[in-house]
Amino acid sequence: MTGIDRNTDALWIQLSITGDFKVVLESDENTTPLSITMEDEKIFMSSRLLGEWDNSGRRIFPAALPAYLVEIEIQFLDFQFLITIGDWKETWQYRTSPEHITSMTVSGYAHVHKSEQTFLEEEEVFEMDDKGLPEDDSSSMDEADEQEDEDS
Repeated sequence: MTGIDRNTDALWIQLSITGDFKVVLESDENTTPLSITMEDEKIFMSSRLLGEWDNSGRRIFPAALPAYLVEIEIQFLDFQFLITIGDWKETWQYRTSPEHITSMTVSGYAHVHKSEQTFLEEEEVFEMDDKGLPEDDSSSMDEADEQEDEDS
């Protein structure tokens, strides 16, 4: 097991679902416990969703937890939130009618390994496709590569 240290191996992530159910992932320095907010009602999810709290108030994660995939699934009329990080999953369900939901926010810490590879740059915001994966930006990268080839 390993603990969260915001200065070395932690990244705050926030997943927001608005009325049109657009999902965004962004970094933040906030330290609010994991929660879902529906209008004025705040429902705190299981502390196991992204690890356990230890006695010093830190999140505890499985030692080999990779932070490469964070995914939310919405199934009407049952809303099922599936958080998948590597092989480790947790689900949370809430039954309601979709027209009663105007906004939802799911937020919490994701573990980041101490390495050169980063999961998310600070302040970077990007959209995710319907499978919960970042949208492919390879076309713009290919154009940049072609431009470099022409220059050389």
